[in-house]
Amino acid sequence: MKKYGVEERIRGKGSHRIFIHPNVPGGNQGPQYPVAPHNEGDEIKMPIIKALLRVLNIDPNDFWD
Repeated sequence: MKKYGVEERIRGKGSHRIFIHPNVPGGNQGPQYPVAPHNEGDEIKMPIIKALLRVLNIDPNDFWD
């Protein structure tokens, strides 16, 4: 996701991971998508990845190539 300018942030211990595509690098404004934690090291499931791509305005065809 870094290739597309997406940053991953964590809100507190055991909280959601937030994927943000900031309008300005390092900024806090822009499309965001929270992902609930389940277990440390779990892979993100396909429906969540598809939603991330849609919300963060990333072309799925470009992402999967």
